[in-house]
Amino acid sequence: SLSRLKAADWLNMESPTRTTRLMVELHECFRTTRRNLKEMGDAAGVPIEPTEQTELCDATMQLPGVVAALVPGAGGYDAVACLY
Repeated sequence: SLSRLKAADWLNMESPTRTTRLMVELHECFRTTRRNLKEMGDAAGVPIEPTEQTELCDATMQLPGVVAALVPGAGGYDAVACLY
């Protein structure tokens, strides 16, 4: 069950299903989107994903079963969302 494994381990399952591969792809899309938003915010001097929230989201994404953790909306210290 994916809920018992970290996303980084999902493809290491004995026989990953199509659903598992799609979940890995979704996880990677969220990681890429977060990275791009962080870079864009840093370049513009706008805290779309402040460092404190980056650390919290990164740590949350290391928990078993988590597909993504991110700063929703316009960002800026007030919320974090988690897709589990």
